[in-house]
Amino acid sequence: MAKAKTNVFFCQECGYESAKCLGKCTGCNAWNSFVEEKIKKETRKTLTLCARYGIITLYFDFAREVIEMSHKRTQKLAFAALFAALTFAATWVSFPSPFGGNVNLGDCILLITAWLPLEPWSIFAAAIGATFTDLAAGYAIYAPATFVIKALMVLIAVLIKRGMPKLPELWRALLSGVAAELFMVTGYFAYETILYGAASALLNIPFNLAQGGIAIIAAILLSLVFSRMPLPETLRSQNGLFGKGFTKKQ
Repeated sequence: MAKAKTNVFFCQECGYESAKCLGKCTGCNAWNSFVEEKIKKETRKTLTLCARYGIITLYFDFAREVIEMSHKRTQKLAFAALFAALTFAATWVSFPSPFGGNVNLGDCILLITAWLPLEPWSIFAAAIGATFTDLAAGYAIYAPATFVIKALMVLIAVLIKRGMPKLPELWRALLSGVAAELFMVTGYFAYETILYGAASALLNIPFNLAQGGIAIIAAILLSLVFSRMPLPETLRSQNGLFGKGFTKKQ
């Protein structure tokens, strides 16, 4: 184990410190200006304690940041699970469409979930909530398509929300909602064409469009309400439609 150094050298001209005696000072270029000084034992102890305290402080700062990140992640998962349950319940409020499937209110919760800063968990929350409703309501044949379509709907809404930060928040909500719902109509049309043929799938398009329109209007109205409520920090976002206020700065 190397011994701690007890002596240092100082330049008499500029005060430059060095562990060894130098012929020429690198601080002021003076020649033969170094003198040796002995470090007191108390000084060495103080320096050692400061170094140890600094390491301990850094450790606790890092640990606190890790705990805070873990706490936020846990909160996001909890809220994602809540919105998955809400999506399930809202999707259950439905009525059958003429050729298979149903028209429901689940997309309203899906859009709100997409606008909240819960990604990537919001994608799974919407997909799982809607898919479980299909399975429970006897529409198991739609479950694979629902999982994929709902997940991609949230992804589309999130990308538009993030990709157009200069637009007013209301316009971002409207554009992301329209894009997501048009994808829903297209996705189910393609899937129902495989199941029932193009003619039958076309008859369901007006019902899916109505579902999407109702969902967009309801989601925006609910967002206006939520923006005036004291939301948890996890649900607040600088670029999202919540937290700083949907239409009102806080």
